[in-house]
Amino acid sequence: FLRPRVGRFGLIAFAIGFGALVIRAGLAAGFGYFGDFLADHSVPPHVYATLVFGAVWVACTWGPLSRSFVVATEAIGVLLGSVFYILMGARIPLIANPMLITAYVLFMGFVARAVYVPSTPRRTAILGVLVGVPFLAVTYQLYLDAADDGPLRDLFDATGYDVTDAPPDDLALSQTLFSAMWWLFAVILCTAASQVIYGLRRRMRDVTKLGQYTLVEKLGEGGMGVVWAAKHAML
Repeated sequence: FLRPRVGRFGLIAFAIGFGALVIRAGLAAGFGYFGDFLADHSVPPHVYATLVFGAVWVACTWGPLSRSFVVATEAIGVLLGSVFYILMGARIPLIANPMLITAYVLFMGFVARAVYVPSTPRRTAILGVLVGVPFLAVTYQLYLDAADDGPLRDLFDATGYDVTDAPPDDLALSQTLFSAMWWLFAVILCTAASQVIYGLRRRMRDVTKLGQYTLVEKLGEGGMGVVWAAKHAML
């Protein structure tokens, strides 16, 4: 059961990433800056993240796989793909609020995971924390560099905030805490979703159990009863 669900998650994440690449390329071509798109430093990490989730999908389409292999594939795929998306965000111009875009992309990935992958709330929360560490570290460094160079101060000035005398590390910390707030909300929501969906799946599994047998599918019914295909726990 786990292998096809992880494979479906990998396929969905791959499709979203690939679709976003196609849209970015199409918009660039349509507005006449396709050459700039090809030279955009945020494009390679986007491609790598998409390929990582494609690899998760392909890996889970093979024959019978051990549960430990599927679990490890899913975890590595989530972490590695997320890191590439974080690097993508770090290369988007500051005026576009790149780390908020990154948080949104990561949030979509975790929502897809909560929907498709049977996962305990604890595992979802751990993955969220592990992804949050590089996300916030890159956020801090990105805004610290921007504060030193001036773009971040210009951005604050454009929104009406006077940060002329603010130290660069304070500016960077404020933006990092802002990103941390949104990522915390995202992890809490995805963890709650995992708890609800995982709980419903366990209840469904318990309902389909009959002694040492698990009902697999309904074969037919008639006046004398219903015939089910079942699997014995020891077979």
